[in-house]
Amino acid sequence: MYGGKEYDFFGIKQCDEIIAPNEQGVGGLYLGQIGLVYTDKIEKMKIGAVVSIIGYTVAIDSSKNVKHLFIQAEDDEDEEIKQHFQMTYDFIHENLKKTNVFVHCQMGISRSSSIVIAYLMKEKGMDFLDTLNFVRSKRSCVSPNEGFVSQLIEYSQDLQNQKNKSNQ
Repeated sequence: MYGGKEYDFFGIKQCDEIIAPNEQGVGGLYLGQIGLVYTDKIEKMKIGAVVSIIGYTVAIDSSKNVKHLFIQAEDDEDEEIKQHFQMTYDFIHENLKKTNVFVHCQMGISRSSSIVIAYLMKEKGMDFLDTLNFVRSKRSCVSPNEGFVSQLIEYSQDLQNQKNKSNQ
């Protein structure tokens, strides 16, 4: 816990570390709920980039000097979250080189976890189920909705097909 409340909405942790920062204190990937962006934990955790994937506008205090990628999306099975995978991958990948990154939605359960799962599948070459289990081992409440799961499975297959083509 980084000061303040560790738990928020319905006893769910505000934030969990998915990838630990390196020795220089950068490269950490965190997954959680919106409440964290309104606390001083952003500075204490040395988070310099935030991905917000939520159904309403999120403003981060500009004095915090944080890069912010905002994606308006609902936690709905019909939401086309896959269209955001490449953009969020690029944002996370570039920012992890120089800072820590926090990915959030309302609760840190479905939308944001889908973005983190998609990132890790591409970055680490893991399949969907292994990636889901890895992320759940770090944040047990992770549960993408059924529509997101279908899109993540499709994305996993797309990544595998790309890998197979490049190996030919």
